Amino acid sequence: MENVKTCNTCGDTKFVSEFPKGKGGKFGVRGDCKKCHSDKNKITCPKRKKHRREYMNSYYRNNKNKYKRTPEQQEKHNERRRELYKNDKDYREKRLRDAKEFRKRNPTYKKDNDLQYKYGITYECYLKMKESQKDKCKICKTTIKEVDKLYVDHCHDTGKVRGLLCSHCNFGIGQFRDNVDFLKNAIKYLKENG
Repeated sequence: MENVKTCNTCGDTKFVSEFPKGKGGKFGVRGDCKKCHSDKNKITCPKRKKHRREYMNSYYRNNKNKYKRTPEQQEKHNERRRELYKNDKDYREKRLRDAKEFRKRNPTYKKDNDLQYKYGITYECYLKMKESQKDKCKICKTTIKEVDKLYVDHCHDTGKVRGLLCSHCNFGIGQFRDNVDFLKNAIKYLKENG
């Protein structure tokens, strides 16, 4: 005959097999039955998870160098994720959904990253430049009210940002390969043949 035990939470007497394993005690099981233990976890687990997540995020931010993967580890990690993405439809849909939600919560994140990567300026700096130019192209003075429709003009040799231009002026300067002599010749040509 199987041993019985009384649950500390509900007070019911049950077989030992209906109790989760635990350290100590006469039978090596916990004091509350599996059902009571599960019910307690449903209440306390989300709170513990949230607290643990906050703690670990904080710890990670303060100790990033401890958690840096080696290039080999990173490549192995990326390979696993690529395989999972390719073969697991649920995982793929979750990743796409998460990315979409992230873009909704952080609408300027991609723009900020692109500007920092290409030109070394932040999105905030871009908006200040736009405001200082009064939403106008620096060359033709055309007013552009649409957000992000003024293009960042920069020197291709030095990388220095010169200002914000409308698409016509930005592409025009690009077609003249940022060469002042070409532009002077174009002005002369237009005057002579205008």
